[in-house]
Amino acid sequence: MPTDFRRFLLICSGNICRSPMAEYYLRAQLPGDGDWVVASAGLGALVGHPADDKAIAVMAQKGIDLSAHRARQFDVEAAKEYDLLLAMEAGQVRWIAERYPFLRGRVQPLGHWTGQDVPDPYRRPEAAFIEARERVIAGVDSWLARLLPEAGQGQTPQ
Repeated sequence: MPTDFRRFLLICSGNICRSPMAEYYLRAQLPGDGDWVVASAGLGALVGHPADDKAIAVMAQKGIDLSAHRARQFDVEAAKEYDLLLAMEAGQVRWIAERYPFLRGRVQPLGHWTGQDVPDPYRRPEAAFIEARERVIAGVDSWLARLLPEAGQGQTPQ
């Protein structure tokens, strides 16, 4: 059964660590025959900055290249165009829902089904980035299992 969700926005703080990892991982998991739009943004984005070097490195270990990423700021007008907004932390979901109640039904925690936020690894050791990556993967896979079971979660390019 095809999903009605075609447009996904992944959200974190600076848009250089967690949400780019989620954006690029989700994009890699979606079947090629869909009309998908996958993007990311930060609530306090470091606009124009590339993904953090450690984020690039830990995603490369999974065969995913973040080198083209450039951070962008969360824009509520643009957010209206997405079917599902997935934030890395429950607090970010609350922040968005409180300020933009009309998005309340579309904004959810990435870890909704896993029961885990994705902790911010910014300026932390590589181990923190690996933990964030694994929680991102688990979160994306759990959403795909419900929205698009045939997508083949966990099949990152090698």
